[in-house]
Amino acid sequence: MPITLSDNTATVTLRDDTQWVDEFAWQPVLQAAAYTVAGALVVEEAQMQAGRPITLSGADDRAWVRYADVQQLQAWASTPGKLLTLTLRGQPRQVRFDLRAGSPIAAQPVAYFDTPAADDWFAVSALKFFEV
Repeated sequence: MPITLSDNTATVTLRDDTQWVDEFAWQPVLQAAAYTVAGALVVEEAQMQAGRPITLSGADDRAWVRYADVQQLQAWASTPGKLLTLTLRGQPRQVRFDLRAGSPIAAQPVAYFDTPAADDWFAVSALKFFEV
């Protein structure tokens, strides 16, 4: 099943051999614990409302995308507040690029080109998002 990203005007389709590598690195329950001055432990828990990380990853031998798609992804990531619909495993999710740790896109050309053409292949090693 293909993976798509859309802003309702443009769509980028990722190949289905792209992996969601941090699917189980998310804990939807937030917990805080503190001791009172009397020595009792007070534990508070709440359901997280948003922020689940979604990192999509490929490799040199799979999950390639066209250069034009990498350019589109970069344009979206360079637009403040850009919301996208990520359809992953048939489920649409509202996401933003995760800029907190630097560039949210890592992609390298499959073969070296002085000037890549729109249909040249790039291997995407990471696309970093978070759900909103």
